[in-house]
Amino acid sequence: MKITTLNSAFRTLCIAVMTVTATGASASIPLAGIYEMNDKEDMSKHQMYLELDFINSRPDFTQTFTTKRSEFKLLPSDFMRAKKLSREFKGTTAPGFGKYRHHMLFSSSEEFRITNPRLKKGIILVEWENTLGKKGEAIIIPQPDGSLVTYGLTTFDRLIGPDGHKLTLVKSLLPDKDNDNSDKPDKEKTETFTADGGLVQEIITICTYPGGVPDAIKRLRELPDDDTPATAQKPVATAKPQASEKRPATTTIPEDKKDDTFNTFVSNDGSIWRANSTLAKLGLGKTGVMVASATFTDGGNGTVIMNMAQDIAPGNCKGYHFEYIYSGKVVGKTVVFDKITVTVRNGVRDPDARPKPAPKNEPNVITLLSPTTFDFSGLKFTKMK
Repeated sequence: MKITTLNSAFRTLCIAVMTVTATGASASIPLAGIYEMNDKEDMSKHQMYLELDFINSRPDFTQTFTTKRSEFKLLPSDFMRAKKLSREFKGTTAPGFGKYRHHMLFSSSEEFRITNPRLKKGIILVEWENTLGKKGEAIIIPQPDGSLVTYGLTTFDRLIGPDGHKLTLVKSLLPDKDNDNSDKPDKEKTETFTADGGLVQEIITICTYPGGVPDAIKRLRELPDDDTPATAQKPVATAKPQASEKRPATTTIPEDKKDDTFNTFVSNDGSIWRANSTLAKLGLGKTGVMVASATFTDGGNGTVIMNMAQDIAPGNCKGYHFEYIYSGKVVGKTVVFDKITVTVRNGVRDPDARPKPAPKNEPNVITLLSPTTFDFSGLKFTKMK
């Protein structure tokens, strides 16, 4: 009994210390609001509820959502259903809490908290932790209309994650100039800051391309923290990079591997390839469908890396979500993969996933059909952008 009491007291003390530390670190950043995202893109849906208060901090969701349904501006009423919320952060406060959900054929979601926000020429660099203990860093870019765009938030792959999607400000939590924020519209709240437009465009351009978010975070880490929001500059750049812009290659492609097939996949233009088919057409069943997305990066030494997210819904049965990382070499108009990492199996992410030899009885070759299409065991992918 005494050991339990001591452990409980120790945990309470740790939570208190973490809260004080996080609040102190965020005191100079005038960003506080409730944000919602409900974006539909191709065959998928991106949804997020986010509460931020870099001035006073926010309570965790178990303290604010206690019913089956709640009132939202953009999200369905059961998005924050109390019984389905994690209890991992119960009783704590932090500069921010969020929940993200991706839906293709079925849904997968992740809850997280945000700590240690730092202002870098008007761009905010934060740390995050999800309810499974996975940690990371993310970029928050304020927009002129009060909305936000984030990069690197959650463990979701960029194919199905929230990167680049708009978080709409639905309620400002900033204090009014007369210290009464109960009745005034958001536009009359205390004026917030704007970001360095040139830096914003640079960061967004880097983040748009596969594997670019860590580079963008490293770039921001190298900048000194802003002393006050007044050091931020105008204007704010848009969240969409110009089509003509190219991210500087992080690795040089040797001349001996610059063939058409390699360059079509590893094009360094941020392309996402998407596919959908009935299971009957693929010879996998009489009813049901499969949808998938893929991106490609240069693995070095002529290696092609393919990140693929796949949803399978066999008829009226429960759907299944998988995420893979394939690694292989170009052979003519094909890429032959010899290694595969299953990072998500049946909707469960494996933090300890490691590359394994590609099974000979499973698909491991993609065939380039045209500059904008390829075939993967009967599943035809089309280049979307």
